[in-house]
Amino acid sequence: MKSVYGQHTPLFSVMEWMDEHIPENAKIGFSGFQLHYPLFGRTLKRDVDYIAVNKCHGCNYHDYRSSGGNIFVNPEYSEWISNIQYYNKEYYVFFSKENTFPDTELHWLKEHPEVFKLLYNEKNAYIFKIKNSR
Repeated sequence: MKSVYGQHTPLFSVMEWMDEHIPENAKIGFSGFQLHYPLFGRTLKRDVDYIAVNKCHGCNYHDYRSSGGNIFVNPEYSEWISNIQYYNKEYYVFFSKENTFPDTELHWLKEHPEVFKLLYNEKNAYIFKIKNSR
């Protein structure tokens, strides 16, 4: 994986940490990046979903583009949390390369320690445990 994802070293470190500490069948939510395939784990058994910051559960990039918006339109903490619960996620991974994506989710993750516990962080890559999940 390092040869493919090496330029994203902090994200690679988070994924490596996950393979050592997170169950192979864990339910992972993510945002801030598109290189999500390693989140499925070595056995490809993890349930991985992008978590939207708005009301759209099942929307994808093309749905937003066709409506003239983007995936970051109208971010709302309550909708984001609702999406996490809808997908029944246990962990949340956030990574952002500088100046590429808004870091709205990271602010929410840090501002709500009653919901999220930081498990691992390297530079701008994070993994949180979602409290009261499974």
